Amino acid sequence: MARGNQFIRQWALLKALESRRSGGLTIEELCAELEANRRTVYRDIDVLRAAGFAVDKETREDGRVYYFVPQGARTPPVPFTTAELLALYFSQGLLKPLEGTPFKQGIASALAKIERTLPVHALDFVGSATQALVLKPTALKNYAAHARTMEDLLTASRERRKVDVAYRALNSDEVKVHRFHPFCSTLHDGSFYWIGWSELRNAMRTFLLDRIQRVKVLDEKFVLPEDFDPEAFLEESFGITHEGKTETVRIAFSRAAARPILERTWHPSQRIEKRADGSVVLTMESAGLEEIVRWVLSYGADAKVLAPASLAERVRKAHAEAAKRYSS
Repeated sequence: MARGNQFIRQWALLKALESRRSGGLTIEELCAELEANRRTVYRDIDVLRAAGFAVDKETREDGRVYYFVPQGARTPPVPFTTAELLALYFSQGLLKPLEGTPFKQGIASALAKIERTLPVHALDFVGSATQALVLKPTALKNYAAHARTMEDLLTASRERRKVDVAYRALNSDEVKVHRFHPFCSTLHDGSFYWIGWSELRNAMRTFLLDRIQRVKVLDEKFVLPEDFDPEAFLEESFGITHEGKTETVRIAFSRAAARPILERTWHPSQRIEKRADGSVVLTMESAGLEEIVRWVLSYGADAKVLAPASLAERVRKAHAEAAKRYSS
């Protein structure tokens, strides 16, 4: 068995024992839980004990031997269960897109403090176990150069203070200054964005942190609208771009592309119609079309926009321009 699978199974064993602290589990129950034989489970228990984790056993009145993690047992003096501790270490991979931000620095500092309290054997076990889950983020960024900007915006958002944001949009070389109300930030596709109200545009705007040239925190306060729900706001768009107007989007995917479409939830409002020939039609309500254009183009000839007409035209023009590039 691969080494990574062993640690996943041992982690599952810890979780099972800690979830049944009061009653414990027999070796038969552990075998069923882990889908492993008795010899394997006994070996895993020995590995955990050697690593310094508390796994006890006792014979009960029914004559059966029960294994359990003693009530209150922790990896002292850290107030986490062993399974929680492993989950924290696994989460480091999820935080790779936060490189250079206060969030990444914070979790790294917290884990360093935890490491200093662990016995050597336990530390070796946790370090080996994290090899069982390898995450591969793409197009990673390092936000160290934007740390001050992020801190200023976090402060302004927390204190409900307006800011002057000098921002350069994607398709423009001009830097414009927005009097901005920073409602909240979000991480999308490996990038940080700030969502709020732009007095310059008199509308909601989403600013990519990388394109913010400078920020000045003002003394003037803003009022966060009572009906503003950041999750609902983000769910209205397909990706991060929110264009205000919600439209019904319908896209047909060929049989060749149907499976990946069916395997994921692309939008909370999506409805998928299966056709007799194996193709599918995805319907959703989106408040932004820009990112849908790029998404549809990624499927090439296997995707066709049925509605709205404006989206179909944008995709058609993009395909025509691409064909022109290849023909020259």
